[in-house]
Amino acid sequence: MEGKLFFNYLKKFRHLLNEGVAENSIIDAINNHEWIYLYYVGDDKIARGYRVVRPYVLGTDKRTGKRVLRAWQDNPMNSWHFDNRPTRKDSLKHDYWVDNEGTKPGWRLFRVDRISRIYPTGKKFVDSNGLVMIPAGYHEGGDDDMSSIDVYVSTKNEPNFDYKYDVDYYNATSTTQPSDIEREKWQSIQRGNKYRKQITSTDISTLVNLANRFYKKKKSDFIVVIDSKNNYQLVTQKQIDFAKKKYGIDIPDYAIVGNLSDLYNKYIERNIKQQISEELLRDNRFIAKKNVFEFWVGNDLFFKLKYNIESPNELFNEKYVSIYDLVAFESFGCEGYASKLLDNIFDYVKKNLGINIITLIVYKNNYDAISLYLKKGFILISEFDDNYSMVKFL
Repeated sequence: MEGKLFFNYLKKFRHLLNEGVAENSIIDAINNHEWIYLYYVGDDKIARGYRVVRPYVLGTDKRTGKRVLRAWQDNPMNSWHFDNRPTRKDSLKHDYWVDNEGTKPGWRLFRVDRISRIYPTGKKFVDSNGLVMIPAGYHEGGDDDMSSIDVYVSTKNEPNFDYKYDVDYYNATSTTQPSDIEREKWQSIQRGNKYRKQITSTDISTLVNLANRFYKKKKSDFIVVIDSKNNYQLVTQKQIDFAKKKYGIDIPDYAIVGNLSDLYNKYIERNIKQQISEELLRDNRFIAKKNVFEFWVGNDLFFKLKYNIESPNELFNEKYVSIYDLVAFESFGCEGYASKLLDNIFDYVKKNLGINIITLIVYKNNYDAISLYLKKGFILISEFDDNYSMVKFL
């Protein structure tokens, strides 16, 4: 039951990890090297309509801040799909990219928010040897029109920086060697300071998607570092050791944000559970029956306990309520629900029964329950071999 509750409510918070169905479909197609059939509603450069494309890069447009897809659009005059039928007639705004350098076939830049439908084709853009087909002009890991890149087609197995992208990023000259770029990258990380920028759940979600979908490795394999330009990067311990051995560069603790798995647990998983718990607490019912209290969350019974109305005696000179035989059916977020249950009991006993004293007995080794009762205002009144007797004055 606990698992069912968790996953039912988890569906409401999946936006913490995913940016939308269209974007997820694009990421899957990039990682799997698959053609996609999409409908584009058009923009100032590209006409409305269906087209078949090979997706290569997903990132953020440096001019507009919009999410964009760099794709190679296959001209139906030279590339056929769907049982050898062209998808449509050839046209300039469908099949060519026009910029200040002139007309170019193939490469297009699509705004993700203007892709209204995406359909898989079941076809991969790989050759007879299973190697991905890379069109001319592709800059792996970099795109001049994007300020940041999340996913791109690559045959690499380890995080790395493409030479061309790093030339632009680190303001190097055209004669700079790749080894110089790599050294500058590590020097930039060495100058990074995690205290200058607070990492967010969105940052972590992006990095987790990169680790899982692109590198196809566990979160725990990666360390998140920050460079001197306040950009987060994924590296491995092996790469950090290599930078120290080859370039003599030690990465200081203040440039290391943390292990990606630990950051995920701290900022995302904990937040999801907290939001689920808050959602569940809003969807609860307290039911008072004859000598029985029940606490329901949704359609599930979480707690059930008995109570008696006791007559005045040598301990109290007025009526009081004793509660006992508490049964907890759920453990997920138990303390939060138990606290809510006690609040409901206090309110019912005082307002509906007109009684101001509640007693209970708790086992001495039930430390969590004792801590909760003390927080809720109960005090110890007597001690037995195995139990404590506690009282709450309303």
